[in-house]
Amino acid sequence: MKDAEKPTSCRPGWVHGGDSCYLIRSMTQQWAGAKTVCDFLGAKLLAIESSAENEFIKSELTALTVNHSGSDKDLPPKYWTSGTDFQTPGTWLWGKDVPFGFSSWAGGQPMTHHCLAIDPQNQYTWVAEDCERSTNFICEIHLASSHDTLIG
Repeated sequence: MKDAEKPTSCRPGWVHGGDSCYLIRSMTQQWAGAKTVCDFLGAKLLAIESSAENEFIKSELTALTVNHSGSDKDLPPKYWTSGTDFQTPGTWLWGKDVPFGFSSWAGGQPMTHHCLAIDPQNQYTWVAEDCERSTNFICEIHLASSHDTLIG
């Protein structure tokens, strides 16, 4: 997306953090379906590019989990991100071409699955999950920076 096409503020219902807006969806989709929903909204599945961004997402998900109602059997679901190793098994990328500059894998991860999810049941660390599993997801839109929007 060109900078001129990037929004300068978050839409209603989206959460602002850093230079992005996030939509944390409490509707379950398989990984491909989640990607399609985010694409339809003009966004991408979440790519966590720094420790600060990871901490922000963890804090947002922690707040949602605190408000999660249900029994112990009804544990909070995982959240899809754009991380996969589709192109080369064992080489994880955000989307099709962005290597991880930061990671927060759970102990023993990644395992045999090919899509990355954030796991609230494991201190919000990352787990390799079956891409066919239906779970929640997070969409992200990068905002235009102030120097991108100057008219001159």
